[in-house]
Amino acid sequence: MAFPISLDDFIARTDNDDDVMAVDVNDLQTAIEALEAKLGIDGSAELSSIDYLVKVAVNPGHTHSWTVDNPTGEKNGSNLLFSLVSTPISGSLFVFLNGQYLTEGVDYSISGSDITMVNAPFAEDVLTCKYQDNLV
Repeated sequence: MAFPISLDDFIARTDNDDDVMAVDVNDLQTAIEALEAKLGIDGSAELSSIDYLVKVAVNPGHTHSWTVDNPTGEKNGSNLLFSLVSTPISGSLFVFLNGQYLTEGVDYSISGSDITMVNAPFAEDVLTCKYQDNLV
């Protein structure tokens, strides 16, 4: 039996069309979880991590919810600090000002649930964020 060499192989094989391959995926997931437990980490919350992608392939119910948020903070042309309802999962935050996508590190920075803007929005500006947070 050949072991799958890409995530596409894992995902395509978990729909009960190939029970043998699904067993390999489950064994791989068990090995990942054992390694995480030994190291005391769980990278499954990092959307780009291989273990997150494998967990989603093995257990499609392992997902995150999306939050659409208008951060709190005074939009007055001088305030740069805004707060989200919850802390986004790393790499999942999308920030928009008046419908225009903003780039992290260029237009804003994020620390926990706090966004620091480079340029302060004015009262008429619309600041919207979309991000993934809590495990479901």
